[in-house]
Amino acid sequence: MEKSALVRSTHRSSSTHFRGFDGVRAIAILLVVLWHGANATRFPIDALGPLVPVVTMGWSGVDLFFALSGFLITSLLLREERRCEAATGQVHFSLKRFYLRRALRILPVFYAVFLLNTYLFSGYLPCADGQKVLASGSPLGLWPYATFWGNYFAAYHPLFGKGAVFPGTAYAVLWSLCVEEHFYLLWPSFLALVKSPRLRISVAVAICLAMAIGRFVAQAGQAAHVENIPQLSHVRMDSILWGAVGAMVVERLPSVATPRRLVLLLGATLIGGMVWRGDLTALSKPSPLGISVGLTLLALVSTVLLVELIKAPHSWLVRALEWSPIAWVGRLSYAMYLVHFQAIDLGRQLVFTKPRAPTLTSFVLVQGLFVLFSVAGAVVLHLVIERPFLRLKDRFA
Repeated sequence: MEKSALVRSTHRSSSTHFRGFDGVRAIAILLVVLWHGANATRFPIDALGPLVPVVTMGWSGVDLFFALSGFLITSLLLREERRCEAATGQVHFSLKRFYLRRALRILPVFYAVFLLNTYLFSGYLPCADGQKVLASGSPLGLWPYATFWGNYFAAYHPLFGKGAVFPGTAYAVLWSLCVEEHFYLLWPSFLALVKSPRLRISVAVAICLAMAIGRFVAQAGQAAHVENIPQLSHVRMDSILWGAVGAMVVERLPSVATPRRLVLLLGATLIGGMVWRGDLTALSKPSPLGISVGLTLLALVSTVLLVELIKAPHSWLVRALEWSPIAWVGRLSYAMYLVHFQAIDLGRQLVFTKPRAPTLTSFVLVQGLFVLFSVAGAVVLHLVIERPFLRLKDRFA
């Protein structure tokens, strides 16, 4: 949900900051919290009024994160290539430094939250139901989630052995991190081996189309657990890869805004039509068309939006996304993603001690509390864990 957009540095530097991207990241994490909060409280859809389209598409915040991840990671690697070429004449970047930076950015806070879920939140928050694991005799039952294979465990758990168990939504929601980590393992190595820009773009687009076809076939054939197909890396990394394609072509695109904005409008219209028809949804079983073409359209629209921000850095949209409170939330988005389910459970325990009427006002207030708790948890994680490791990471930037 650089990773990651989910895991972009929480402080700026003039060499890596893209105007408006932190704001996009903030919108993405707020959509995710809104979606999971609505599901956790089982708020009736017909009581949401004008918020229905926003809430029912809240899950698409992950698609924004994915496109950001591919765009940022690829942009930074290409930038390092250009610096190296200017200094030595060779097109090259350091895979070793890349993976070291990624490890310092992603792993410390991830494992801190992972241990908190297992040993502190377990038994108190339903989303971190580590009691199942501890009751089995060993927290080693969590190994698929601790090693970023939880998305495959959810679909193919019999293959993982009897020791692995389903621990709760606070772990299961990490499926998007699994997809991104698998992307990190493959894409930088491909860029290190293939130097031709045209070949890079052609191969990336071909893989994206193949993954969309793979989702269609899998959904139509009821492969694995149908609801988990969009979470499997080998048919989902295209959502990140389209962002990478955007990073590779952005400098080649003309500066004129009209074509980009027409593409955004057309893409948004097509997505809206698929949502209206029920093809692209997370409320019920999506159609093969929605799960293939629909997710591809989301990735493409997200990528074109990022290109728009780069090509028009002084537009009203960029200025709005650069508003300091929004940008600040965006810089906390990775930690927020890791703790937002825990924040939702905590908010539910505090707010729903007595039944509440399902009004739009109560929904907004409860969602605001979920966001507040998510931000508070993210701030603590940033100050205690992220900041020291980010300083160490900067030595390898």
